[in-house]
Amino acid sequence: MGLVALFACFFVIMIFLKFDRKEWPGFSNWLWIPLLWLLFTSTRIISILFPIQSNQEIISQYLEGNVYNRVIFSLLILIALAVLLKNKNIFNIKKKINTWMIVLYLFALLSMMWAVYSLVSFKRWIMIFGHLLMVYLVFNHEDNQKAFEHLLRRYFFIITTLSLLLVKFFKNLGFERTVHGTKVWAGVMTHKNELGAACALAIIFAIWRFIKNKNWTIMFEAVVLLISFYLMIRSGSATAIILALLGILLLFVVSKYDINKIKKLFAVYVIAFILIMIIWQDFFSNTLTSLFSALGRETTLTGRIPMWRDLIKMGSKHFWLGCGYENFWLTNFSQVWSKYSFRPNQAHNGYIEIFLNLGLIGFILFMIYLINGFRKVIGLMEGDKGFYGLIMVYVIMILFNNITEAFFLKPNLEWFLLLYMGVIGIESKDFTANT
Repeated sequence: MGLVALFACFFVIMIFLKFDRKEWPGFSNWLWIPLLWLLFTSTRIISILFPIQSNQEIISQYLEGNVYNRVIFSLLILIALAVLLKNKNIFNIKKKINTWMIVLYLFALLSMMWAVYSLVSFKRWIMIFGHLLMVYLVFNHEDNQKAFEHLLRRYFFIITTLSLLLVKFFKNLGFERTVHGTKVWAGVMTHKNELGAACALAIIFAIWRFIKNKNWTIMFEAVVLLISFYLMIRSGSATAIILALLGILLLFVVSKYDINKIKKLFAVYVIAFILIMIIWQDFFSNTLTSLFSALGRETTLTGRIPMWRDLIKMGSKHFWLGCGYENFWLTNFSQVWSKYSFRPNQAHNGYIEIFLNLGLIGFILFMIYLINGFRKVIGLMEGDKGFYGLIMVYVIMILFNNITEAFFLKPNLEWFLLLYMGVIGIESKDFTANT
C-alpha cells in the first residue's frame, strides 16, 4: 500500500509541476537550484533518502555532519556561483547589495576567530552563504516576483504532499521521537514545530493566491490549504496555530486598509513589540504564559521561559561578541542539558540565539538589518500592495515565530524569506525616485 501511495504522490506532484509550468512558463531550469536547495536544507529529505547509522556521540555527530549533505550542498553552491558569475550585472554593488546584510554576514564569518570550534562556524556560515546565493538567483530573474511566487508555490506543494505521504503510509519516517520517547508528527521536516510553522506559511501563501487569482489554477492551492490545516492541527503545535491566525489577520489588514495607515501602524508597533519583548522579560513572559494557558499548553512553555533567563546569564559571559557563530551549544550543551530534561539544542528564541552566538554587537547588527529591510518593504507596498504585502505579512509572522523558536541565521525557509526581504528592499530606492 505504501508503494502505491508513493507512486500516486509523485504522479500528483508531476501533474502539479506541469500545470504550474503552464501557468508561468518563465520558471527556468536554473530556478530549480534554489528550489532544491530549500527542499534539502529545510527538510529531512536527504537523511531520509540516504540514512546514516552512527554510534558517535551527539557532539561528534554535530561536528562531523552528514557526508551526503556536504556533497549535495557543495554541488548546489558551486552551480549557483557559476550561474551568478555568468551574469555580470549581479555584482553591480549599487543595485544588488544590501549593506547591512553584508555587514551581518561578515561579522558572523569574523566570529570564527574567537570561536572554540572555528571550523564548525565556517561550515555553518557556508550554509547561510548558500542561502544568500539562492536568494540572489531568484532576485536576479527578469521577473523576480513571479520567480519568487512560483518557487514558493512549488516548495509548499511538494513538502505538504510528501509530509502527508510519510505520516500516513511511512510512519517510521513521518514521525520523530522526543528525548522522552513521545512520537510527534514531523512529516519531511525535522520536528513538529517546524512542520507547524511551514504549514502556517503555506496556508497564508494559499490564501494570498486565492485573493490574487480568480481562475481554476487555484485548485492546487485548495489542496495545499487542506493538507496544511490538517498537518498543522495534528502536529499539535500551538505556536503554529497562533501564527496562522496572525497571518490571516494581517492579510485582511493589508487587503482592506490604506497603505498610509498600514505604514503608521505596523512599522512602529512591530518594532516596539520586539523591543518590549527584549527589555521587559517579565512582562513578556507573563503575557505568553496567559496566551498559551488558554490553548491548554504548559505555562512555562515546556520549560523555555526559565531556560531563557539562564541562557541570557550564560551568554553574558561573552556579552559583546558572543561565543562565535553556531558555537554556543557546542561549548555549553552539557551544562544546559544537566538542568533541562528536554535536552534543547537551540534557545527556542531566535533573538536570544543570536545574542548567544554573536553577542550584543551581532544582535544590534541583526536588528538594524531587520528594521531597515522592514521599512523599505513598507515603502515598496505603495507601488504593489499585493506582492509586497505578502512579504510584510511573512516578515511579521517570522518575527513572531522566533519568540519561541530559533530560525534566524540558519539554513531554513524563514531565513530565506528574511534575506529576500533585504534584497528586494534595494528596489525601494529606485521606486522612490520614480514616484
